[in-house]
Amino acid sequence: MANDIISASKRIWDRPGAVPVTYFENKEEMKKYAKKWMHALFLDDWIIAIGYHTENEYPNENGHIEFDIENKTGRITLLKQAPDDRIFKHCEELILVHELLHLKIGFLNAPDTVEGMLWEVHHHGLIYEMSKSLICAKYNLDYEWFKNHDSVI
Repeated sequence: MANDIISASKRIWDRPGAVPVTYFENKEEMKKYAKKWMHALFLDDWIIAIGYHTENEYPNENGHIEFDIENKTGRITLLKQAPDDRIFKHCEELILVHELLHLKIGFLNAPDTVEGMLWEVHHHGLIYEMSKSLICAKYNLDYEWFKNHDSVI
């Protein structure tokens, strides 16, 4: 039984020497990864459209999600041309996982108060950390991998 589970997970994630996808080659590759991560996160019953957005469409957002929790439908877009001068590496697979996690745990809207804004920032940070943890676990990486060493002291 345990070997069946290991074999199944290897079929899903097996890429020798693999590292997270920093930039998807095309929309088809993004769809392939989205399906794998949706399965891993138990989101198989959701209908998700994916694509890219520009900085003008969603300023200061690497990823954007809109969803309808009742109908289990959503749209995820990633920033098409992200700058490389960031403290953390740009990693589209991480951003994809982050947006998918919003479907699992980020569907509550905070009240429009100072406390609500603080809750929102804290909650969003937790989702980001969980995304990194999942990527680290999948690829057997340390947190250091995410640092853009060209940009940090």
